[in-house]
Amino acid sequence: MMGMAFHPNFAQNGRFFASCNCDKAKWPGCTGRCSCNSDVNCDPSKLGPDNGAPPCQYQTVIAEYTANGTASQPSLATSAKPVEVRRIITMGLPFTSHHGGQILFGPEDGHLYLTMGDGGGVGGDPYNFSQNKKSLLGKIMRLDVNNIASEAEIDKLGLWRNYSIPKDNPYKEDLELQPEI
Repeated sequence: MMGMAFHPNFAQNGRFFASCNCDKAKWPGCTGRCSCNSDVNCDPSKLGPDNGAPPCQYQTVIAEYTANGTASQPSLATSAKPVEVRRIITMGLPFTSHHGGQILFGPEDGHLYLTMGDGGGVGGDPYNFSQNKKSLLGKIMRLDVNNIASEAEIDKLGLWRNYSIPKDNPYKEDLELQPEI
């Protein structure tokens, strides 16, 4: 578990989000696109194992859960349903360290912020993912989890899963950078 954030309207809607790392060798539901990919000029087959784990064996997962139905009002809930309502993002990590994963909601805008580590590796960030404008590693992402993009938009924009890009994200129109940043 890396972090947890309650939706700004949790008292009414019972929505909350969890950030965790998972091992796809131990859990088949732990699958996502590898952050070391052709978009960032990285070939995972050339990375080699890190502490015995192949690249992208470990994944960062942000998932939505709900406390609805566990109390007469979500604000009175003392438990939650243990099943994901929706997977927001799953991203394969190139190495076994520097994963990041804190999440929080912006107090003014209500968007979900996700901090990603640089992915790790020997000597810090050996592939300069943090400096790579196309990589989401080493960045802060700002996601709209209230207005989920359609499947066509997800494919067109190359989104990682179930969210949309806030209209006022600073790099949304800059094709050099990922719009989530």
